[in-house]
Amino acid sequence: MDKLKAMESFIVAAQAENFAAAARKLGLSRAMVSRQISDLETLLGVRLFNRTTRDVGLTGVGEHYLGVCSQLVNSLAEEEAKLTDLQNANHGFLRIVSARSFGEIHMGRAIADFQMLHPDLQIQMVLAAGTKSPLQLYETGFDLGVCIAHSPTLSSVLNKIADFEWILCASPKYLSDSGPIDVLDKLSDERVLVNPMQTPHNTWNFIQGEKNYNVKIKPAISITNYVALREIVLEGAGVSVLPSFCVREDLDSGRLVRILSDYSMPPSNIIAVYPHHKYVTQKVKTFTAFIKNRFKGSF
Repeated sequence: MDKLKAMESFIVAAQAENFAAAARKLGLSRAMVSRQISDLETLLGVRLFNRTTRDVGLTGVGEHYLGVCSQLVNSLAEEEAKLTDLQNANHGFLRIVSARSFGEIHMGRAIADFQMLHPDLQIQMVLAAGTKSPLQLYETGFDLGVCIAHSPTLSSVLNKIADFEWILCASPKYLSDSGPIDVLDKLSDERVLVNPMQTPHNTWNFIQGEKNYNVKIKPAISITNYVALREIVLEGAGVSVLPSFCVREDLDSGRLVRILSDYSMPPSNIIAVYPHHKYVTQKVKTFTAFIKNRFKGSF
């Protein structure tokens, strides 16, 4: 029995709670996964799973052993990464997934400038509508994700890159046609444009001093991309809440106008998210330091 392979099958089966799903993920037959886990149970002299006709669930001993196996596999991955890193500090591939709006506006030039500083490094970047979890980063081969905030987990490694604001704004043309917006209640009657991922319940939350205000809105248009929202706001199509990294120049030039500036929304962050294992390679550290310095105070 290959004990490491059996442990890998055990970990994947425990996460999937199903031997067939684990087999598909590992590229093995269901019978092979079942046999590996049975051999592991025989070797250990314990039962790791409670089995039913469709699904499996960990026993108490299995839950304990899952923690042991996960720690061992992660430690092995870290040590292997260290060996590779010693040989290829800023060489090889750097694979990045970035939130689409931030990536379109800011990350392209950033990775071009970084690659010029490190010409032996090949950079691949994917722009995504959402943000991958640390486990997904690990499974899909990305070295890091650049995201608009992220819910921390026990397995994630997070590094704040920069802060930004959420800004309620419209074009001068829209305000000229619809009239000034001078109270929060008026937003309920405006033509509102939203990113549904940021406004899942059609409610905007504002802060003024120590008070919080919730305003129910009726979106006329929903788009899951802030660059596209910015374009139609510039055309005078309505009012929207947009990230400052997307509209700062438009506000400075007067192409967009900030509305109800006495009110604000909770600030957010640009975050670098690393895979769930603890060791972070030198090339990822170098790139993270580069974008932190580049975007410091920018938004």
